[in-house]
Amino acid sequence: MGAWLVHYVIRNANVITMVDESVLRGCDVLIADAKIAAVSRNIEARGVPEVDASGRYLVPGLFDMHVHLNTSDLIELLLANGATSVRNMWGFPQTLLWKREIATGHKLGPTIYTTGPLSDGETFWRGSERITTVEQAEAAVRGVVEAGYEYVKTLAAIPREPFIRLMASARAAGIKVVGHGNAQVSTDELIELGYYSIEHASCLPSAAEDVLKMARSGVWLCPTLAVGWTIRDYVHNDNDFRQLRGYEYVSELDRKAWDDITATRRSHLRRPAPRLEDAVERARLFTEHSDSVLLGTDTPNPGVIAGFSLHDELELMVTDLGLTPYGALRTGTVNAARCLGVLHRTGTLEPGKDADLLILGGNPLDDIRRTRDLAGVIKAGRLHDRTQLDAILEGVRSLAVDDIVQVWRP
Repeated sequence: MGAWLVHYVIRNANVITMVDESVLRGCDVLIADAKIAAVSRNIEARGVPEVDASGRYLVPGLFDMHVHLNTSDLIELLLANGATSVRNMWGFPQTLLWKREIATGHKLGPTIYTTGPLSDGETFWRGSERITTVEQAEAAVRGVVEAGYEYVKTLAAIPREPFIRLMASARAAGIKVVGHGNAQVSTDELIELGYYSIEHASCLPSAAEDVLKMARSGVWLCPTLAVGWTIRDYVHNDNDFRQLRGYEYVSELDRKAWDDITATRRSHLRRPAPRLEDAVERARLFTEHSDSVLLGTDTPNPGVIAGFSLHDELELMVTDLGLTPYGALRTGTVNAARCLGVLHRTGTLEPGKDADLLILGGNPLDDIRRTRDLAGVIKAGRLHDRTQLDAILEGVRSLAVDDIVQVWRP
């Protein structure tokens, strides 16, 4: 197997199309021109390379629907762990450059969908855009559209009238607004204004009645459970980051950032610590009444390692939210593609769709933890076997700090 393969047939795979819960056993999949050309038994494909996938499982590539591509090393870490597409939640000009380079085949990495700059009513995060007037709200939307970003990202502190104007401006421009909702409008108003996606279980309304309204309205939820548990374990309970699977691939830049952020969080600890179980319970209620749930990690928050955490999040979808393994996989395949409006070309394993696929050593429908058993990643039709994935990881691990590109320097 090799990344040079662009026209080949995968033989004797157990195919999980994600159209339904069935497994097509002993199937062949023909890949040509970065597309899935055929899925059937005994495909005739003379003169093209063959990849033996006997005993292995073929599934659509995963979407991480909440990442922050702050540094260049994260891009390859994500792909090497099976994330073939990502939704970036704080966009910079460098993000758009990476997006173009990947789309044109000049850079290895997942397909990038991205919001524009982070907008809020206060400067909680350095570098975010502060919106306190209706004029600033209109300008923020205009800037996102003109730059070529795909979403507006807001935190919750934008004042009421500027937020309402921002939502109206986004609707007029045909662009969706995602993020933390808004503290100055009711749940009914947020729904009526057309807020598209709520990020983090902790940003759901506190009242069960409002959670149910939101779930039934079609608003998307990306619960990012792993980051919540990580804050509990590594801030409140003082665990050691070095115990984490994949820690050796975390750059010195992020290790320092993690230490700084963790120290700041510890200096502002609430006593007693907030109950994460309450947020998880609200997310579970939402999930019981809506299929509009997304897989996302909030990497590179402290302890949330790019790519590796995606599989932790999948497991939490099952253990915390009560989804079946198939339901959990939907959040990172079919649902992600639906949310992004690209289900016509990705998200399931069907002829005519993009050849973004994973080759797994075991059946994830039996045990969702088998998504970690990556035998290969196919991105835009190009196949990277386990040896090549390990080489990508080793390349990231050995990067010097000066070799890492940052989107923004404070």
